[in-house]
Amino acid sequence: MKHRNALILLTIALLTTRSAIAGGLQPPPGAISNGNPVAVMKTLNEIEPRTLISALPYTIDRPGSYYLAKPLTGTSVVNGIDINVGEVKLDLNGFSITGVTNSGDGIEVAAPCNNVTIRNGIVRNWGGFGIDATNASHVKLTEVNIYNNGYGGVYAGKNAFVRDCTVFGNGAMAPPTNMPPLDDGIMVGPYSTIKDCKVYANHGAGIHTFSHSRITGCTATESVQADGIHCENYCTVRDCTAARNAAGGIKIGSMCRATGNTCGENGYGTTNQAPGILVIGANSYISDNNMVKNYYGIQTVWAGSSGNLIVRNIASNNTNDYYFGAGQHTGPVVDPAPGGFVGADPWANFIAD
Repeated sequence: MKHRNALILLTIALLTTRSAIAGGLQPPPGAISNGNPVAVMKTLNEIEPRTLISALPYTIDRPGSYYLAKPLTGTSVVNGIDINVGEVKLDLNGFSITGVTNSGDGIEVAAPCNNVTIRNGIVRNWGGFGIDATNASHVKLTEVNIYNNGYGGVYAGKNAFVRDCTVFGNGAMAPPTNMPPLDDGIMVGPYSTIKDCKVYANHGAGIHTFSHSRITGCTATESVQADGIHCENYCTVRDCTAARNAAGGIKIGSMCRATGNTCGENGYGTTNQAPGILVIGANSYISDNNMVKNYYGIQTVWAGSSGNLIVRNIASNNTNDYYFGAGQHTGPVVDPAPGGFVGADPWANFIAD
């Protein structure tokens, strides 16, 4: 009898405890409607409202987010996508927009505006520019392949940011006399940054930046009739490779810095006396670059080229390793025998033929 009473008391205690616990698991107010659970998940459109672009041509005339869900092909005469307003994000979503014969630009920012982002896709075979955003400031372009367009690959206004893009084979149909040219791979306005991009076989310069810009970690090769990298005043070019371009590897203006770059075989396949690095301005800093098999390794002989500081570079197998001209500040040019670096000037420019 004692054991049975104890068992009854234990059962009552367990039931009471379960009831108390269950009371803490009651759904919150509003979670049940007419006996059914109320959905609390948000759709993707509620998280980030986006507009689908399902066919070309397409005009964006309201700020917002736009995306592709399949490859799209344009039509002749017109552009693929026109952007007429700022505050736009265009996600190609890994798909391509492809031009046809006599088509316009792949993507054109037609009206002056700010803050346009284009990302993640392919823009190819358009009759005009791949992307023409020269009317826009603060353009951000990431992870886009732009190739085989009639005019330049990517043109953008001031304070542009271009990263992880591949730009090749553009500019074959552009007129040769326009200034600035219309056949460059990437051309951006002042205060811009170009990072970790690959440009190849564009008819104009691979990369062309205006003043106060920065180019880092890029590869510019086989430009058909211009320099690999061409930048104006107050620019930085760092850790880039410029090789086998018809003209020079890297051309810089005044008050620039070019450090840690590799420039090889520029002027390849031509009779151009092409330099690895050409300085056409004054008061720039050129250091720690490697120049191989160019006509000139570093050349500064140009009207107005003076007061440049050139130290700690390496030149080998160029027709002329260094051609400084008058008015430059340079470390001594040293051609050490193997093992002959003891006591060398730490600011020396080396020859390593």
